[in-house]
Amino acid sequence: KSNVSRLLAAEDASRVKSGFLANMSHEIRAPIQAIVGYAHMLADLELSADERKKMSRAMSRSGDFLLQLVKDILDFSKIEAGRMDIDILPVSPWYTISEVFETLGLQANKKGIKLLAIPEGDIPVLFHTDPTRLRQILVNLLGNAIKYTLKGEIKVRVKIDHIEDIPGDCLVFSVEDQGPGMDDKQMAALFNPFVRAGKGFSSRIEGTGLGLTIANRLARLLGGFIR
Repeated sequence: KSNVSRLLAAEDASRVKSGFLANMSHEIRAPIQAIVGYAHMLADLELSADERKKMSRAMSRSGDFLLQLVKDILDFSKIEAGRMDIDILPVSPWYTISEVFETLGLQANKKGIKLLAIPEGDIPVLFHTDPTRLRQILVNLLGNAIKYTLKGEIKVRVKIDHIEDIPGDCLVFSVEDQGPGMDDKQMAALFNPFVRAGKGFSSRIEGTGLGLTIANRLARLLGGFIR
């Protein structure tokens, strides 16, 4: 039974890896094709200045998407290989949130969205975690919230709570947006690599489909989780 279990586990791992590589190949190919295609079109001397600007912006967006995808794949690979370094340091929760708001402020302002930080109860001045990984998690969660919110506000609630199966008290960050929401099927697959939202408005949102996977695994490396 032990040999059969190991064989089945190896087959499952192989299927997951093959699926990951297939998705990765598709995700990388699309922006590269866009960049190459627009580069050829820009060689046309008869294009107007306005057309060149539009194509240049499209190439820039594709380049930004490709760069983010490569970063996400590298982070994902490090986590899978157990090589993601974690440095636990004294961290200010409010300074961390202010840094995240500063990073995403322009993106939120363009859509007229307010970013609010709301304490619930007494919050420690400092707590111990990896500040870089915490920022990465919060930027991902808030970035998603901004993408899916058309207007209104996004709240980050912070509190101290005791979580089952985790020793001691935890600092809990809750991100609340005003997006379209998710159904049970979408939520069940939320942390799988390259999973994107389904049809309609959500399917038009740009993203690599790796951000929440990485954020969830980083949270586990820090001794917590995302739900």
